[in-house]
Amino acid sequence: CLVLDGIQGKAIHAEILTVNGSRVKSLDLNGQNQIRVADLPQQFYVLKLSDAQGKTQFLKFLKK
Repeated sequence: CLVLDGIQGKAIHAEILTVNGSRVKSLDLNGQNQIRVADLPQQFYVLKLSDAQGKTQFLKFLKK
């Protein structure tokens, strides 16, 4: 699981993208702070987080 700090209790939309920009997962976290990534192949990904106010954040992570 990918654990995110500071988002518990918030309505966040998350997308996991490959480094080429292809979307591999899209979900609404609905106050949760974990994203299951066990089904993803090993490689680098970009996590796009968007809140209800339109604020967007991008994070890179390596799935091992």
